[in-house]
Amino acid sequence: MGRAWFHVEPASKHHQMEVELRELIKVITQEQLDKVTNGNPSTISKENITKIQADAIAMTVDEWESFDD
Repeated sequence: MGRAWFHVEPASKHHQMEVELRELIKVITQEQLDKVTNGNPSTISKENITKIQADAIAMTVDEWESFDD
C-alpha cells in the first residue's frame, strides 16, 4: 500500500503489515455493510454491494496511508 512498503526492511515485517491490512479491510468492510444495511444483511442489493466496495476501498487506503508505525 503506497509508501508504507518502501519503509519496511525485514521480510517478516512485510508479512505483519499484510496481516494488519487484511484486518483493517475486514473491519472497515463490516462497518460499511452494517451502515448500508442497517445491520440487516438480508436487505443487501447490488447497489449496496457496489457502494460498500467503493467506500471500503477508499476508507482503507485513507486509513492505511495515515497510519504511522
